[in-house]
Amino acid sequence: MVEVFIAYEKRKADPRNLKAEAEANLSDPSTWGTYAIWITGGAGFAYIKNVIIEPKYRSGEWEEIHIPLPGAGMFGQNAADAALQSADTVSSVVDAASSAM
Repeated sequence: MVEVFIAYEKRKADPRNLKAEAEANLSDPSTWGTYAIWITGGAGFAYIKNVIIEPKYRSGEWEEIHIPLPGAGMFGQNAADAALQSADTVSSVVDAASSAM
């Protein structure tokens, strides 16, 4: 298995193989189909977002969805307390290092 992998890596490193593989991929119709699908999907998503969805939010016709999760506030408060404690610790270490100089 290792020998096969080493042979694969050697073939992959050869620029002639890369060029031949790229040319083979470009002549394959499924490659062009994949490109077309991705471009169409991206353009369609942008159109729907910018032309349909965003104006409805700006006009107030639609409102953001808020799903209340039971106990979610507790986790957010614990995270905020931990971040504040870490910031205080870092600040005291920096102050101690500054005063030691």
